[in-house]
Amino acid sequence: LFRSKQDVIECTPERSQFKLTYEREIDGVVYVEEKTITIELGKRLFDVHSVFFKDGNAVADFPVCIGLTTHDGKARTSSHSDKGWVSCWETISGSGVGTAVMMNPVRITEIKEVKKKKKDQSHIFILTKTDSTGSIEYKAGYGWAKAGEITTRKAWSDYLDKLSPNQKN
Repeated sequence: LFRSKQDVIECTPERSQFKLTYEREIDGVVYVEEKTITIELGKRLFDVHSVFFKDGNAVADFPVCIGLTTHDGKARTSSHSDKGWVSCWETISGSGVGTAVMMNPVRITEIKEVKKKKKDQSHIFILTKTDSTGSIEYKAGYGWAKAGEITTRKAWSDYLDKLSPNQKN
């Protein structure tokens, strides 16, 4: 059993907010993630707030993985555990593209990279656990060289280093 739904919470020229709900039954146990995503005009990273449930109850200390694909190892990865981020930089259609995930560093259990030869199996990710309310919060987003602001892997890493997971981006 797998179900999903989406709900638009707000949609203005300055801000969009929506909720994605994923439900999956595994061995008779129903797991649900309610993920609220907030995207604001002018911000490079968007905000994510997820709550996890097990058989209808929010679950504390639930292990969660948040990550990025390395597109079969084509992307060059970077991470900074003290600043709470992982990133990739690669060339897509002739232009540099950076992606990243960032969270409060105290919430990170481990940063791990998985390299596989099989298509779509290589990733870099953050391992964390839900808080006492079953929640996690993080930011994710991108930089695109053709936009002219972040044009190199180093510029992308420098941008991420300057951000705190709890400040505006």
